[in-house]
Amino acid sequence: MTEAFDAARGLRLEPGARRSAIYGFLDAGAARAELLGGGIEPADFRPEPLSLEDIFIALTGKY
Repeated sequence: MTEAFDAARGLRLEPGARRSAIYGFLDAGAARAELLGGGIEPADFRPEPLSLEDIFIALTGKY
């Protein structure tokens, strides 16, 4: 799976070989469901708080 951004839902998925990330305004259950829907099995799943800058970068992909 490749990186994906859904502007309508404000969601970014960054799949990786060893670690994948999902960014958006989701609760833990919804985030897990998005990962599973993308074919990613969340073995070590944990939400992490982000700063406003981190959120902007994650959702826009711009540094």
